[in-house]
Amino acid sequence: MNFLAHIYLSGDDEELILGNFIADSIKGKKYLSFPPGVQKGILLH
Repeated sequence: MNFLAHIYLSGDDEELILGNFIADSIKGKKYLSFPPGVQKGILLH
C-alpha cells in the first residue's frame, strides 16, 4: 500500500511518480544517473 500513497501524492508528474516508485531500489548516489524529475521523486520518497 505504501507505493500507492507515493504514486497518489505525486500528482500527474510522470517522472516524479517513477522516482517515487523506484526509490526503494536505488542506493547511494545512483539516483544521479536519472533525469532531474526522477531524481526529485527518488529524493522525495
